[in-house]
Amino acid sequence: IQELEQERIQLTEYIDQLKVNRTLSRKESNEARKKSDNLRSRLSSAKKYESVLKDSIAAINLDISDSKLFIDELSYRLHSLDESKATRDYLENMSFLFCPGCLSELKHDTAEHSCQLCKSPVESGADGQLLRMRNELSIQLKESKTLLALKEEEVLNLYKDLPLAIQEVKKLENEYKSASTNWSSD
Repeated sequence: IQELEQERIQLTEYIDQLKVNRTLSRKESNEARKKSDNLRSRLSSAKKYESVLKDSIAAINLDISDSKLFIDELSYRLHSLDESKATRDYLENMSFLFCPGCLSELKHDTAEHSCQLCKSPVESGADGQLLRMRNELSIQLKESKTLLALKEEEVLNLYKDLPLAIQEVKKLENEYKSASTNWSSD
């Protein structure tokens, strides 16, 4: 491949030298300008497509990073809810005689369904509220993981297209360079 590439470069230089030494008629000169304009237009489109691909990849990678942080936060909150439930189950029947904050004695004239520390009413369905919060977080986590997988697949497809776009730009740049400096008729 390297030998053939070197041979191609030498032949291209030889052709360029032949083109430099020849003069063009007005008609050939106009055709050269049209070909050059056409190549410039195609090159511009190819560069624009390459730029769009790179920008899209950068934007999606940023979204992926953001989604991963969000998924980590949801996972942390689910874990915290599980810890909260375990703590509540452990401390549910514990009776406090003194306030853990100021160590003053607590009065036990509380109503039947109220917190013995803060005296706030405690609903009997608190486990239901915890379960509802856990379900909401689980649904968000599942949806976020699905969206993350779609974004990762999309960016992978863009990464596959990028080398072809770069190759096309290089090919058109070489064609344009050759056509703009030297041109010959069929």
